[in-house]
Amino acid sequence: MGSSGLTANGENRIIRNMKKKLLVGKNIFVMALLVMLVPQPGIAEKRQPIMTKRPNLDIGRSAHRGASHYAPENTIPAYLKAVEQGYQWIEIDVRYSKDGAPVLHHDSWTLRSSLVALPVRAMTYSRLKKLNAGIWYGPKFRDARIPSLEEALSALSGKVNLYLDLKEPPQPELIRLLKKYGFYPDHVLVLGNQNGPKFLEFEPEAKYLAKPGSIRDIDRLLQKYPSLFALNVGCQALTPEMVDAAHARGVLVFSNVINLMPWQTKQCMHYPILYGADVTQIDNLRVFNEVVEEIRREQEVRP
Repeated sequence: MGSSGLTANGENRIIRNMKKKLLVGKNIFVMALLVMLVPQPGIAEKRQPIMTKRPNLDIGRSAHRGASHYAPENTIPAYLKAVEQGYQWIEIDVRYSKDGAPVLHHDSWTLRSSLVALPVRAMTYSRLKKLNAGIWYGPKFRDARIPSLEEALSALSGKVNLYLDLKEPPQPELIRLLKKYGFYPDHVLVLGNQNGPKFLEFEPEAKYLAKPGSIRDIDRLLQKYPSLFALNVGCQALTPEMVDAAHARGVLVFSNVINLMPWQTKQCMHYPILYGADVTQIDNLRVFNEVVEEIRREQEVRP
């Protein structure tokens, strides 16, 4: 008998019990890991597959910062021009002034838009409103100003859907205004950048737009963001297989044709149409409509 007072058989029995417990614990860990990795059937069951139209000649259009080929980007004239041109979506960039007003401006500084080298965050809303946001567009837009979010929502309410690019963490005032003017929950989509998840902390069921690295990411994104509404895929990364995989899971596909070299843009506009994406974000509607007509004519002459 050892110092513990146990027999050899007792020691063996304790060791065997310990091994059993370790094995059970290991199995539980493995099962938990598999649950995390394997898509939960409940998510897929709640979503209806989406029919893919290929080519999609009726693809939706999203105006990148408004109709910026015709009016200063992220201004009321650019937004209203986009509505006039028949866009279904408008992408807007939200920042905050020094005194906390949500305003619409892409860059963190106002140099490019107004030739004033100051951060948006460093100026009060009244100071921002004095800047000429139409300086590059001639006398016609000399009165264009950096708009507040409320001004834009008031002008666009009931006319278009919004594609929300949060350049800074969202504040409660943003949510309040989206609800006040009837955009949330049905007519606003939240871009999944670094501030997108923070919007979901306020409103977990908001329509969410997330960027996948590959087809394998779709199920992971559905697990992480149950309110996933659409994938955000650049035109050069888009494939028919990506569209099919998203649609099979009830997820739309938004494809960007922006920030490209001029010689790349027109070619890249073909891909969302030919591959069956649902919405494409563009800068120039005239060129995009030319591409749509080219594809339409090609379809008509095919036997």
